[in-house]
Amino acid sequence: MEHLVVMDGVTLFLPQEIITNILKFLPVKSLIKFQCVCKHWKNLIKTPFFIAMHLHHSTQLRPHLLLHRHYTSFGLQLYFLDYKRQIVKVSNLPVVDDKVLIVGSSHGLLCLQIGSIYSDFSSSPRSYLLWNPVFREVRHVPFTFPNFDRDGPRVFGFGFGFSPIVNDYKIVIVTLYQAMDHDLQNHPVVYSLRMGSWKQVKVGILRGLVLNNAVGFTMNGSIFWLGYKQDCAVMISFDIAMEEFALMPMPSTVGQDHARRVNITEFERRLALLFSPSIGYYKSKSIELWVLENGTGGSGERWSWAKKYTSSPYLGFLIPITIWKNEIVGIYYPGPHDKSHSGGTVMSNFTNTELNVLSNETHLIYSYVESLVPVS
Repeated sequence: MEHLVVMDGVTLFLPQEIITNILKFLPVKSLIKFQCVCKHWKNLIKTPFFIAMHLHHSTQLRPHLLLHRHYTSFGLQLYFLDYKRQIVKVSNLPVVDDKVLIVGSSHGLLCLQIGSIYSDFSSSPRSYLLWNPVFREVRHVPFTFPNFDRDGPRVFGFGFGFSPIVNDYKIVIVTLYQAMDHDLQNHPVVYSLRMGSWKQVKVGILRGLVLNNAVGFTMNGSIFWLGYKQDCAVMISFDIAMEEFALMPMPSTVGQDHARRVNITEFERRLALLFSPSIGYYKSKSIELWVLENGTGGSGERWSWAKKYTSSPYLGFLIPITIWKNEIVGIYYPGPHDKSHSGGTVMSNFTNTELNVLSNETHLIYSYVESLVPVS
């Protein structure tokens, strides 16, 4: 199929394949405007084939970070750090409540929890929003699972992600409560976007396990959390397609007392950990990068960790959050010997301790990519 293009009075014929290849490299905002060019372009941009192709190229060429400014009395404040390293405030937010938790980011969709993070369901009914901030589409997901109220404290684990195996996005909630016999028990439930309903899933290996990080990290059709079981540090994975939990080993140097200094990330398309092993708030601290690799298969082991990098010591305290464009992104608190930085959200590489200050504020940090994926 060919299309006419008129330039300087000369009519050109462009094959559809060339037009599609041009469009797939454009930002989402440009494609939204180009829907007005002709009906064919409008229909093309909405096809699953084009959406998937555009998402693939956006992920490779235009990765973003989403910065969530917290501890603020001014309501929800979100910012994009785009691929040009420019910070842009997100406008037209679907909610203004400051009690919002970003449950996860997947394929350009954000999952937001509305309501206090740690209050129980009986006293604070909460709901969820699926939101494409560039396309400005929102889908409300009420929490309607019956018989969920239980006495005792709650600690929540959350996750949101996509599985290409079942072609479905899912929200995962993991709760921890203390039963009458003082035993710690978990209660996991899952929402399927395709089915439009909640259901309880098997506890399995979660029994007796405590999660350290509330928000899970999504990668390759699974959601990952850090936790501990019987004083042993572990990584927990949830297979979105199979709806099953599994335990994974941690590097031998990472123990339960290091929980607050470890974050899950991705490095060269593999699951990775950023780890700050030093102890003492004002001591110089290095950052280690561990990458999960295939194991030898000996002694029943399926996986093993390899330490890829160790950074030079920092003058202050750097909490590593993620890796973006081959640099560490995290929150920095200057020590007494660092007179050149006031702290905030920073970037740094593994070869030196030079800091690139992105913001003087502290933020929660999430990976993000612009996409045409609809919330429906």
